[in-house]
Amino acid sequence: MRFLDEPLPVMSDDLQAVVGMAIVDRSFQRDLLANPRKAIEHLDLCTADRRAAAAITGAQSLAEYALRLEQRVLGVDHRNRVAVRRSHGLSTQPVLVAS
Repeated sequence: MRFLDEPLPVMSDDLQAVVGMAIVDRSFQRDLLANPRKAIEHLDLCTADRRAAAAITGAQSLAEYALRLEQRVLGVDHRNRVAVRRSHGLSTQPVLVAS
């Protein structure tokens, strides 16, 4: 249970900058989606931010990457879920996983 006076967890300014850089730099965006660990190796990120940004693998779009990164930072379980475009923005929906 979260109390009203407790700060909500948010993405750090550095992680927001990573997503922002991917918005304006298509080459960085391709690299980030293909291999996040390699794409961010030249950035000066703290250990927690580096781990979070590198952990998002397999994203098919920047929107999915950003959503999963935010969920990771906020501690939301995103396994077996996928980003879905809605008229009011992105949401996640459960997906069936073949085993």
